[in-house]
Amino acid sequence: MFTKLFRLSRDPELRYLTDGTAVMNLVCVYTYGKKGSDGKKPSQWFEISSWGKQAAGLHPYLHK
Repeated sequence: MFTKLFRLSRDPELRYLTDGTAVMNLVCVYTYGKKGSDGKKPSQWFEISSWGKQAAGLHPYLHK
């Protein structure tokens, strides 16, 4: 379902803070609108951070 909304630009990065809290960072791209004169659709890039149990639980399922 998420592939209809956005695409991952690279595999998510999971790391742990010194207190054991999981942090997941991922970069996504969303394309929208009509193709321009160059033949490409406009894109919006954004970074997402997830913390704690949500980050550790989602990491195995998100991959490029």
